[in-house]
Amino acid sequence: MALLALHPGRVTAQEVKWRDAATFEIEGRGWAKTSGPFDRLPDSAKSKVTQLAWDLSKESAGVCIRFVTDASAVSVRWSLTSGSLAMPHMAATGVSGVDLYARSADGSWRFVGNGRPHKQEGNLGKFEFPEGPKTRRECLLYLPVYNGTKSLEIGAAPDAILEKAPPRPETLRQPVVVYGTSIVQGGCASRPGMVWTSILGRMLDRPIINLGFSSAGTMEVPVAEPLAELDPAAYVIDCTWNMGDSAEVYRDRVTKLVQTIRKARPDTPIIFVGQSLFRPEGHPTDLTRRLEAAVQSVQKEGGKGVILVPGRDLIGDDGEATVDGVHLTDIGMARQALALLPIVREAVSGPTKPHVYIDTDTANEIDDPYAVFRALVAPEFQVVGLSSMSWGGNPDFAAGTRKSQKMNEDVLALMQLTDRISHPLGALSPMPDASKPVDSPAARDIIAKAKELPVGEKLQVFVLGAYTNVASALLLDPSLKDKLAVHVMGYNFVDGRLKTDEFNCQGDLNAASYLLKSGVELYAMPANILWGFLWTKADVDAHFKGKEGVRDYLVKRWEAHAPNDPRRILWDIAVFEAILRPKLAIRTEVVLEGSRIQVWTKVDGKAMQADYWAATQPSKIEPVPAPSPTPAAVTSKPQAPPEPIVISKGKEAYGYQAFPDACRLKNGDIVAAFYAGYTHVSLAADDFPLGGRLCIVRSSDEGRTWTEPAVLFDDEDDNRDPHLAQLDDGSLICTFFSIAEKDHKRLKSFKDPKLFDQVRKDSGVQMITSRDNGKTWDTKARSVFPDWVCSAPVRQLPDGTCVLGLYRGDEKTGLSIAGTARSTDRGLTWETPVAIKAPPGIGLNAETDVIRLNDGRLYAAMRSFTDDMYDAISDDEAKSWSEAKKAGFPAHAPHLTRLGTGAIILSHRLPKTAIHVSGNDTKTWKGPFPIDSCIGAYTATVELKDGSVLIVYYTEGGGSVIRARRFKLNADGIEFLPL
Repeated sequence: MALLALHPGRVTAQEVKWRDAATFEIEGRGWAKTSGPFDRLPDSAKSKVTQLAWDLSKESAGVCIRFVTDASAVSVRWSLTSGSLAMPHMAATGVSGVDLYARSADGSWRFVGNGRPHKQEGNLGKFEFPEGPKTRRECLLYLPVYNGTKSLEIGAAPDAILEKAPPRPETLRQPVVVYGTSIVQGGCASRPGMVWTSILGRMLDRPIINLGFSSAGTMEVPVAEPLAELDPAAYVIDCTWNMGDSAEVYRDRVTKLVQTIRKARPDTPIIFVGQSLFRPEGHPTDLTRRLEAAVQSVQKEGGKGVILVPGRDLIGDDGEATVDGVHLTDIGMARQALALLPIVREAVSGPTKPHVYIDTDTANEIDDPYAVFRALVAPEFQVVGLSSMSWGGNPDFAAGTRKSQKMNEDVLALMQLTDRISHPLGALSPMPDASKPVDSPAARDIIAKAKELPVGEKLQVFVLGAYTNVASALLLDPSLKDKLAVHVMGYNFVDGRLKTDEFNCQGDLNAASYLLKSGVELYAMPANILWGFLWTKADVDAHFKGKEGVRDYLVKRWEAHAPNDPRRILWDIAVFEAILRPKLAIRTEVVLEGSRIQVWTKVDGKAMQADYWAATQPSKIEPVPAPSPTPAAVTSKPQAPPEPIVISKGKEAYGYQAFPDACRLKNGDIVAAFYAGYTHVSLAADDFPLGGRLCIVRSSDEGRTWTEPAVLFDDEDDNRDPHLAQLDDGSLICTFFSIAEKDHKRLKSFKDPKLFDQVRKDSGVQMITSRDNGKTWDTKARSVFPDWVCSAPVRQLPDGTCVLGLYRGDEKTGLSIAGTARSTDRGLTWETPVAIKAPPGIGLNAETDVIRLNDGRLYAAMRSFTDDMYDAISDDEAKSWSEAKKAGFPAHAPHLTRLGTGAIILSHRLPKTAIHVSGNDTKTWKGPFPIDSCIGAYTATVELKDGSVLIVYYTEGGGSVIRARRFKLNADGIEFLPL
């Protein structure tokens, strides 16, 4: 990445314009009222903590400054509260230095450089970004860990942007509070960014409040009071090293801390961390046992959301994780952050389903499609890929792969999953030796799917046939080793050793040998433990025959492949059942040339069969009839989903409402704007003098109830298509356009049948602003683009740039053009719109919306005159775009929303009112998932605080209204919830 250049004598006031860092976004600080801007405890806590804890709270561990700049370099000037710059076991760069990180194009945080302290007063450093000047970049500056920050300034060239960063997304604003010992505070990281709490914060992309107070982090009772004043997403308590030997002390302090926090925060997760120790024989330590007993006592007394993390797997056992047997090196810091990441992430965001990739020789045997079906219907899995493979002994290896590919496509089509799950072709030959990969679409897709996952999560790859695809992926990209967990059907397990004298291995010996030595996390289901895993055709017929779809397909597969066999071993099913139902199998660990391999040694075949049949019945994977209170002889009806509600009725909204948009405000309210008139186009008439208008409604209870419609804007034209966006400075922008009769002549009556015969003109894009959360608005609209119109909200990027989707007609071709425009001053001025090139003869005739992807690129979705949805990509923040291409499904009026989980919802019209969902940043889409049978649509979605989604849309036709509905995403699509 970048190298730090420290030039104390060359960074002068003339070269840079300095700003007090306290004016930027300060993260890692829980209270506003502190003696100094970088202190960690409020003045009110002084009487509630020990003097040592109070003194240590003046040290700025975990405090960081978030800012935005387009400069090619920034300078930092800082002074310290103590002249002790280092400790015997901790470098000055960590004790008293500063660390700069910058957000990269893929959204991750990357180290830029460390500011090295040389003295107590007036330290100076310059950080140069390797890519030079940039439009804008978000930066994070970590402050000293074991020294106080007396003053801090950040500087850049006078003509450079240097400003406060915009607020984090709402779902990522709540911090995680970590309270504990010197290990929490940061001893002995080589620099501030390597403290494990800081690493964890970057992994979660969420603020962390570090309340580590060295030897004063003892969980003494009064400290719980200031902790309870905070409102975090979770508490992490890591005091075990400092709490002494008394079991009674543990019980008393744990109990009282939980009780105090629970009075103020009844639902916030509290995670207690055991004692880290690098000697494996020492676990569980006596201190961890005491903590465990205390936590379990609280849990038994009904303490919900209280979690215990043993110390065993926090820092590894190779001795490299500590400086002195206790305090952590950078390696130890990184290991502890990685160990706690999935636990903290689940605590703050809920459990995440494992991403599953299936690689299989479907055409070889009977068992593969049966096993694939089991995985596809498992609610515990999120299957993201299904690739094809051949098998050994096949005279035409390539033909075997292609036959498997055809069967994979058949199964996905029967389950209507073709557009939801990638299904690339696998290798057409086995690996020629153990070091030479065979490149294929499947291997590349495995690599891509693994790299899409966040840090700490692994792609679960199930290999049911030959191993070349996954082995090649590992060879093509060695970094993949730490991003995969591989589950294979194959090998034999004899006398404690894995042997390759088995069908899948013998057909792909080079790949089988490589996998054993690759170091990847590997689980093996040996063939020789499944000789009794017999299934009968009679059972298959009883459960699947005559059930249509994929079930009949599986029956026919048995009949075609083994027509005379009443019994078969369905090997591959056991691989999935062992993971889905771990109590039905036993495994052991085998060490081979340093690789640790998990080997299944016994399965409960009968229980696995019973589970399979239960899990694959229609009632388990299709809508379940609601329980009926009527006698059993009366057929019960399926339970109806909760009905949508109407949010637009009121005297100001006239008789026809359409084209809604919704927006979450910074104060927590949700506002929705919509068009109100007498029909789809409401031109001014003598008895309707102002034509159509814009109205607004508001909800302060997550969409359950709404205010009466109020007028947002109304002039003499037909004002329409309002869209709302609140920017980082709190201003609320409404974009819209208007229609009028060409010469502004009024009709005699709005009931005039000649209404739609009038020659009309568009106003182009107009804009009004509210500075009080939508209570009052500009009374006069500002014309922004007279030759373009818009049906989308302004989208603000992390660097503050605003992007607006546009469209217009082209008189030369008669086709419509999509485009975007940019503003770097929050919509005050706009750059010239940029058109998005369409394929020859295609008109992109309405409704362009834009969203930022995790890698920093922008994605645009556009309606076309053929009804197909088109999309395009920008690599330069909407300064230019790729040529538009088909997205793969029909849709009008796209609206894009990213959820806290990272999934993107594209809501739209066609078919009727529906959504598509992407879990991989728009690479593929799942859907359509129907929302309503009405044809109006023009949808907008807002994520609610509980993770569910509110969608608003209109019905169309006489008396059209705005409806709102609530749903959540699940493995099968969506589930409607009551409002």
